[in-house]
Amino acid sequence: MKPIKALIFFLRRRLTNLEMLAPAAGETIADIGCGPGLLTLDLSRALGTTGSVIGLAPSDCMRETAQSRCAKRSKVMIMSGTVTGIPLADSGL
Repeated sequence: MKPIKALIFFLRRRLTNLEMLAPAAGETIADIGCGPGLLTLDLSRALGTTGSVIGLAPSDCMRETAQSRCAKRSKVMIMSGTVTGIPLADSGL
């Protein structure tokens, strides 16, 4: 796949994911496997000042990148975790 086609595919997929999640103000969303925080940041923007996002990633490198990308978003928390080891209490997320 050519680089420009790959980029277009990636952007469409991100927008589709965001649209399907339909984040609403005030919600708390866990982004499991947040990687570099691209969707985490999009979710935070969509949730506004009343919602929050918890990004989980097992990789130190990805967590650092996500933390850097989302640093100006006060309602974003990036944590170490995986889908089989979520470090959150059963809080109804």
